[in-house]
Amino acid sequence: MTPRKRGEIPTPEEQSEIEVSREETDLKAEETAAIVSALQGQGITAQDMLHTWAKEENEKRKQDEEKGPKILRKLRENVSVLDEALEKDDTKLCFEIVGKIDFLLEFIPPELRSNKEFVLDVVKLHGAALEYVSPVLQNDRDVALAAVRNNSNALKYVS
Repeated sequence: MTPRKRGEIPTPEEQSEIEVSREETDLKAEETAAIVSALQGQGITAQDMLHTWAKEENEKRKQDEEKGPKILRKLRENVSVLDEALEKDDTKLCFEIVGKIDFLLEFIPPELRSNKEFVLDVVKLHGAALEYVSPVLQNDRDVALAAVRNNSNALKYVS
């Protein structure tokens, strides 16, 4: 709906939208009032409802805060395994780790990021990993197509 100047009369279409919006608002208010009334009929006050809501929100926040360290711990474990795989020159294990977390490709030695077979397998799983591939392979038709098929946003890494 186009903003109107004060006192300007809305078009019939806009008036219809306003009426629908009012009806929806009235319906939501009626539903809310019915729910509150039913809860109060069971002896639950608005304060009780707010207390319960706040408690639930606090629990959700705690769960979210707990997820962060778990994710970081898992990332550290993967980076540690990746370091070991690089030391042992274990291409298969490197692929497994990079297959889980695409941006870890950035930490793979340039020789491996230039290995077409390795890179092709990675971008088939994570097209966005094309960002960390050697420039030569970023322009390779097979690699670029595999990456874009997996993730159309990978197109921005094709030069």
